[in-house]
This record gives sequence, structure tokens and C-alpha cells, in this order.
Amino acid sequence: MKLKKILEELTEGKQVGILYHYTTLNKLKSIISSDALVPGAYGDWEEISVTRSKDRNQFGVAELSDASLVLDGDKISYNHKVYPYHDLESAEYDESTYFDDDGNEIGEPETWDFEGEKPKIKKYGKYDEMEERIVGSLSPLSKYLIKVILYNTTPQIESLLKSKGISYEIKN
Repeated sequence: MKLKKILEELTEGKQVGILYHYTTLNKLKSIISSDALVPGAYGDWEEISVTRSKDRNQFGVAELSDASLVLDGDKISYNHKVYPYHDLESAEYDESTYFDDDGNEIGEPETWDFEGEKPKIKKYGKYDEMEERIVGSLSPLSKYLIKVILYNTTPQIESLLKSKGISYEIKN
């Protein structure tokens, strides 16, 4: 088969998997109404922050969220750059845990007592967000949205989701 024909038939894309974007009910209403997810609550971001973790209790910010958008990362990666992000500037790293390459917890530097060569060290905060960043806006969001998980809800939010034909589940 000629290379040109192979390239025309090639449909494989980057395998990103499911991504989660945690938000409040007020922001969810705006997101769903506009059918768009745009970067940054702080105005200067050019990326959307998402995570691979469906466990909102795993890290601090999401615990305060009322909802999670469940997104198809594979579809997103066809049109947007998606890349891993690890924030070492955050205050959460004040209480860091260190791990060796095998994932074994090795404590704080002052407790290390290695014979021979020291292992490569990975530093994780008390909240490992498994964060990813999506460059740009997702619009129309409905193209990438699988469902919404509600941790808190109101009749108005549920009505809005139903009117837009968006699948949702309620978790308390």
C-alpha cells in the first residue's frame, strides 16, 4: 500500500482517556448555558485545568466543588493540545512526601540513609492532582462532554441539564 493511501486511512489519535473538570454550581450554569468551557478563573490563563482523577477527595480544590464535568480526552486531543502539569509552586508542597522510582515512600531528606548511589527522587505534595492542561477553549463543549456529576444540586441545575439533553448523576 502506498504511503499516501495509508496516511489517508490512518485515524488513530492520542489516547488521553477520561478527564474531569471540577466547578461550582454557578460556574456550571454558565458553562452549560454557553456550551463552552474557557480557560482560567483568574483571567490570565490560556489553559483549562483538568485531572485524570475521578476522586474529588484526593486533592483540596475539588473538595470545594459542587460538580464535575466528565470529558472525552481522546476527542479533545484531536483539536487541542493536552499536556500533563505538575505544580511545584503550590503551598500544598509544604508537607511533601518523597518517593523513589519504584513508588516507595522515603520520607523527608533529613531521614534518608542510603548505602551507595541515591535513588532518583520524585516529590509529591499531599494532594497529587494528576493534573492536565488543555490549551484554548472547548466550544462547543457538548462535543466533548460525556456527563456531569453533581455533588450538590438544585432543581434549576437539573432542569438546565435536562433541557440541554446532558446526562448527569447525583453523588453525595
